[in-house]
Amino acid sequence: MEEAPPSEAVNQSHALLNSLRAAWSGEQSRGLTRELLELPESSTLDPQKDLPLEYIEQLFSSFSQEETMIICLDDPESLVITHFDDQVEELERRSHDVQRLLSRLSQQGADTREVMGELTSFYVGHFKAREAYIEGLIRYADAFRLWEMKSHWEDHLLRTVDLIEDSRDLLMEVARVDTLSSYLIQRVYDSCVLIPSSLKCQAHDMRHIRHLDREEFTFSMANIPQSEVDGWMQLGLDAEDAGYWGAYDITAEECAEWMHYGFLDPKSAGGWKARGFEPEMADIWAVQGYDPSEAYLCRHGGISTPEAADKLRTVVQ
Repeated sequence: MEEAPPSEAVNQSHALLNSLRAAWSGEQSRGLTRELLELPESSTLDPQKDLPLEYIEQLFSSFSQEETMIICLDDPESLVITHFDDQVEELERRSHDVQRLLSRLSQQGADTREVMGELTSFYVGHFKAREAYIEGLIRYADAFRLWEMKSHWEDHLLRTVDLIEDSRDLLMEVARVDTLSSYLIQRVYDSCVLIPSSLKCQAHDMRHIRHLDREEFTFSMANIPQSEVDGWMQLGLDAEDAGYWGAYDITAEECAEWMHYGFLDPKSAGGWKARGFEPEMADIWAVQGYDPSEAYLCRHGGISTPEAADKLRTVVQ
């Protein structure tokens, strides 16, 4: 006999708690990384303190119980809802913090070593948050015997573990280096260039989760200005999709151009835009088999076209 599918209330309770615990797990890891790198205290960059992560974990372990659902869904002034709403705003602030750090790193001033440390701590925290989020989805699938879903997210977890290892490698490089090299500076920059957008996507996801009990996720709920709504609707995109494009700082007008050149996914287009490519030039590099990171490093090294990069590859081989 098949088990009854989980209710909408169970799904929303799980989603609220899982996204919140994941964000806090990432913040906790970022704080530990800052300590390891002996970064100075900062009024703006210090991690959030006194987060009741243990309490959220306890609730998460019983996310399908009625008492937990009442705490998460029926009391608008509950600790969970208060922290959840605060975390959405915190993610937006952190996105701007990382963007400023990237700008400072590109200037390579006297504080470059410290900036690299701060960015690396965000990089480590980002993938730890992702790991915690996926583990939460696996626990959900396990609880309701959703084996295909469990297998799907276990595959994602394996890939995330590889990314966590990469973040640890970067951490060790930054921690041990004596003399900063252009290569390491660019490696840190390229590794972290999409973190601002990833944090905005995380905030967008949490806004959507907050309104899962509504029939429709509106542009207003997605925090998209009314002045931009017509542009997105003309492209046939709803609030959920528009929010992801916006997270990569791509307007509706720019989105149309990216789509014209075949970049139909916001993360794909955003990866190129964040590294300074316009749609047409991104297409030229992509058609030749280069990903945004490879193309960015080529251009940074003075190689302006994929044809020139191909010739250099041939010489090296």
